[in-house]
Amino acid sequence: MSKSFYTKIVIITIFALVVSLFSGCSILQKLGIGEKLNDETHPVSFVYMDEVDAAKIAGKTPVKLYFTNEDNSKLLAEIRYIKLDEKKNDPESLATEIMQQLIKGPAEGTNLIATIPKDTKLHSDIKIKDKIATVDLSKEFVENHPGGKEAEKMTIYSIVNSLTQIKDIEKVQFKIEGQVKDRYKGNFKFDVPFPGSPSLNSKEPPVKGRESSVEFSEEKETPKDDVDDTSEDVEDVSGDVKETIGEDEQEILE
Repeated sequence: MSKSFYTKIVIITIFALVVSLFSGCSILQKLGIGEKLNDETHPVSFVYMDEVDAAKIAGKTPVKLYFTNEDNSKLLAEIRYIKLDEKKNDPESLATEIMQQLIKGPAEGTNLIATIPKDTKLHSDIKIKDKIATVDLSKEFVENHPGGKEAEKMTIYSIVNSLTQIKDIEKVQFKIEGQVKDRYKGNFKFDVPFPGSPSLNSKEPPVKGRESSVEFSEEKETPKDDVDDTSEDVEDVSGDVKETIGEDEQEILE
């Protein structure tokens, strides 16, 4: 055979390889390999895939609960699995259950410190409107808190950062016994919504905590109200997991 014939064969072979390479890329993309993960999911987006799959098999949703460290300088995460009632598998029910789990406190045997004052209860289920979650708590949330700027900040943001991991929540408003309060214990304004503050979250890996076997009860003895709250300090303020500083940044009351 002539040299020109072999040259044509080589050219055709190279062309075929190039075509298969590009078509292969499109196939990989269709399979989702190499694509960026969608991080606009619910709390599940904060947990590694193997844990997510395990939780699905168990019928539970993994979420991050934020508690504080010993010196109230950072929020530490505990991964907890929550079992949701199929009839109430919605953002408001999930937010309510996350709050109930925060009230229970961190798992035993961890270095996490509870942030919610003793005997605190939800005065009503959490409601979400315009990406603002209203958290109505009992009077013990204020009366049983030891006070102090750093302790107050950790208490407030353990709730805010735990709830703003839900896609539908960007800010959290607080009420006490159905009423809006001007301030918490003296250091924070409490009548405007608090955006999340990822800068307060520790970079330490999350602690794997206990599983929640609690399903949502059919009824809750609590009235429903709107919440008004606002925080006042924190280097970065953000809702919904965006690190931005600006309109939402608050100032600490003296």
